[in-house]
Amino acid sequence: MDHTISVLPEDTTQVLQQRLAAVHGGRVALVLADGAHQLAHTVRLDLLIRQAQRQGIELALVTRHLPTQDAGRAGGLAVFNRLEQATAAATWSRPRVRLVTATRDQAVMPARSVARRWLAWRQKRSTARGRNRQIMAISARGNGSAWGQAVALLLVLALLGGAVIGTVLLTVPVATVTVTPSRQSVIASINVRASAATDELDVTKNLVPARRIEVLVEETRKAATTGKRDVPEKAASGTVTFVNLRSQEVVVPAGTIVRTSSGSNTRFRTLGDVRVGGAVGAQASTTVEALDLGPAGNVAAGTISRIDGGLGLSLRVINQQGLGGGTVRQGGVVTQADKERLRVTLQQQLEQKAYQRLSEELNEGEFVPPESVETFVMSLVFDSFTDEAKDSLGVTMRLLARAIAVNDEGGKSLALRALQGQMTPGSQLLADSIQYNTDNFTVLEENTLKVVTFNVTVSGVAVADVDQARLRAAVAGLTPDAATELLMREWKLDGAPHIEIEPNWLGRLPVIPFRVHVKVDYSRALASNR
Repeated sequence: MDHTISVLPEDTTQVLQQRLAAVHGGRVALVLADGAHQLAHTVRLDLLIRQAQRQGIELALVTRHLPTQDAGRAGGLAVFNRLEQATAAATWSRPRVRLVTATRDQAVMPARSVARRWLAWRQKRSTARGRNRQIMAISARGNGSAWGQAVALLLVLALLGGAVIGTVLLTVPVATVTVTPSRQSVIASINVRASAATDELDVTKNLVPARRIEVLVEETRKAATTGKRDVPEKAASGTVTFVNLRSQEVVVPAGTIVRTSSGSNTRFRTLGDVRVGGAVGAQASTTVEALDLGPAGNVAAGTISRIDGGLGLSLRVINQQGLGGGTVRQGGVVTQADKERLRVTLQQQLEQKAYQRLSEELNEGEFVPPESVETFVMSLVFDSFTDEAKDSLGVTMRLLARAIAVNDEGGKSLALRALQGQMTPGSQLLADSIQYNTDNFTVLEENTLKVVTFNVTVSGVAVADVDQARLRAAVAGLTPDAATELLMREWKLDGAPHIEIEPNWLGRLPVIPFRVHVKVDYSRALASNR
C-alpha cells in the first residue's frame, strides 16, 4: 500500500480533496475514524472517486460504518473493515456490479451474522416445539394411557423450560468492555510560504494563498503644551487730551489712533467720539486703550504726542497723566518637543486602529502576520506654530496601513498532512488532541511581490485502531480473566480493560457477540496531552 489518509469526523470534502491531491498515483486507503460518516453521502464520495480517477489513484475505504461501506461498494470501491485487510489485499479494484452484490452477501458485520444465526435458532426451536406437540398428541391418541400422557407432558415442559432458560442465559446478560488504546504523542513541523501570486494550495511546494489588504485611517488629537513664558494678559488704558489748532470745531471719532513719539511707538485707540470746540487752544479729553496687550502700554505722562491720519493737521494730543493697567500672566507655549510627542502618540494610536481595521478585512481562515504590516503617514497638520502662545496643541494625521492576509487553514492542512505521514499504520489521530503553533514569520520580496515564510507546528495524540467487531467476537463466552488476558496479548491497549457483566449469573461474558458492548476510552490519551 502506498498511502494512508486518516479521515476525522470534522474533515470536510474540500480538506479530503486537498490531501488526495498531494498523492500522485498508487494506492490510497481512506481510513475513517469512529464517528466519521461524511462519506456515506454518495455525492461527497463521488467527488473523491472522480478526483482519484483523474490522478490515476486506486482508492479504497477502511471503515466499520455500514452505510459508508454500502456507499463505497456502490461507487466501485474496495471496502475493508481493518487497515490490515487492505494492506494484505493484492488488488482493490472491483467491478461495480459485483460490488453491489458483495454489499449484501459478503460485507456482513459479525453482529448481523450473529443476529441471523440467532433468528435461525429461534425458528428451529419453534419447529421443534411444534413437532413435540405432534408427538405428544399422537402418543396420547395411540396409547390412551395416563402414563403416556404424563411422559409427553413432562417432555414438553422440559423442552419449554430448557428453551426459556437458554433464552434468558443467551439474551439477558449484557457485558460492557471498556478499553483504552495505546497512545503515542506525535509532532511535525514544516516551513510554509504564503504568496499573493497563487490562489490555490500547492502541497508540493508547501505554498498557501495570500492577498494584499490595506486600510486608511484618520484621527485628530489635542494635548496641553509644556512650554511656559510670560504672556500679555490685559491692555493698558488712560486719558489723552486733544487741543484745537484752528478756529473751527473738530470731531474726533472713536477708534482714532494716537501714539508715542519715542521708544517703540506704542499705539492707542480712542474708545469714544469727542468734540473739540471751534477756537484755537480749545481742549477735549477722552479715554484710550493700548492696541497690544501687556505692560508695553504702560507709558509715562507726556509721551503720547502724535495722531495718525489727517486730524494731526488740526489737532495735537497729549497725555497729561501716565497710562497703566497692562499686565502679563504665565501661559503655555508650543514647543517642538510638544509637536513630536503628540505626533508619536497619535501615530501609535492610529497604527493600533489600523491593525484592528485590517483584521476586519480578513476572510474566514485568514490571519495577518504582524511582521507584514506596513504604515505610511499620508498627511500631518498641526493647528499651531512652534513658539506660539497656546495652552493646547492639536494635530490631524492620516495613515495608510498595508498587510498580507495569509490562508491559515492551508498552513494547518499542510502541517496535518505531514503529521499523518509520520503516524504508524493502523493508528488514528484524536481530533480533540490536535494543537497548532505558528511562528518565525519572515517577509521577503520576490518579483515585486511580498512573500511571507513561517513555521507551522502541529502535535497530537495517535491511538491504535480498535476493531470493535473483532473484539466482541473474540471475548464472547470467555470469563473476565480470560478475556482480559486475551485482550492484553492480542490488542494494543494502554492498561487492562474494564469488564462489567449485568446480570453476572454464569461468571462469563455473553456467548452472543452483539450482547457485548465495547467502549473505547480516549479520555486518558487526551489527558496525557494536556
